[in-house]
Amino acid sequence: MERENRYVRWLEDLSSKDVPLVGGKNASLGEMIRMLGEMTPMLKEGRIRVPNGFATTAEAYWTFLEANSLKEKIHATLEELKNGKRSLEKAGKSIRDLFLKGTFTEETAGAIRDAYHDLCSKYDTDEVDVAVRSSATAEDLPEASFAGQQETFLNVSGVEEVLEACR
Repeated sequence: MERENRYVRWLEDLSSKDVPLVGGKNASLGEMIRMLGEMTPMLKEGRIRVPNGFATTAEAYWTFLEANSLKEKIHATLEELKNGKRSLEKAGKSIRDLFLKGTFTEETAGAIRDAYHDLCSKYDTDEVDVAVRSSATAEDLPEASFAGQQETFLNVSGVEEVLEACR
């Protein structure tokens, strides 16, 4: 299993310094996993079990945008919203549709597939159920609030479903 990757990082390798790389929630999960691991020897009953997982990086996101020419399309949609030519609801739906129609580069998809297969191996199964949560690199900044803007998909199983949920 490759530990360092442009598009995927294992949660257990993350810390609060990785917010720009993987977003606030993923960095916080990494901190929690490490802290609980350090506490394990202090526990009389044994260890605290924390599920393994991985995060896609901000670079994976930017590569997705670039590969699908989404920056320009999103900017154009936001300009229409700003100029009153499109409602907020329609602009949001349009941008969401752009993401849903987009595809990962083979390199990015391959990194996600490999990480999912490695995770399945850790649990000795062909398809482990996972939760896929979007995370923004600026969501936990004191001057910004993204409450309720991120999505979570539960019981995602199989590499193609994981890729779809990541998109």
